[in-house]
Amino acid sequence: LLHMQELMSTDLSKHLIALNKIRLAVPALQMGEYSTEGRSGGWAGYKRRYTGKNKITGESIDSYCLVGVGAGTHSWTGVLNGTYIDCVTGKSITVSGGSASFTVTAGTADSSDAALGVYVLTGLTTAAPGKIANDSPYFGGK
Repeated sequence: LLHMQELMSTDLSKHLIALNKIRLAVPALQMGEYSTEGRSGGWAGYKRRYTGKNKITGESIDSYCLVGVGAGTHSWTGVLNGTYIDCVTGKSITVSGGSASFTVTAGTADSSDAALGVYVLTGLTTAAPGKIANDSPYFGGK
């Protein structure tokens, strides 16, 4: 049991747990189609949307997000207008004219490439979850 506690308290374990929490809370990250069209800046990134039905409840799902990986400024064109909330920091941005931009800051761990921003569009059928996880030392913006 002690070894498991030690393992789960490592920086990498905390990072993987935080990533999984975010993925589970945003349907677009689980099942959506993604595109890198119109994206620039940062290390990597994409926009992703999922529309469909919950197979258990029959409830409609509409989820859209912008993901920026790596410290730096991430920009997109051709995105949906509205207010987006970051699952890592809880910060919000407002998009009009189909252009979005946000900055991802590096965390305390020694890898700016693992910094992350996951901005989820509010006002769709599926609510944006807001701030979910920021307990990874690789995430910035604490």
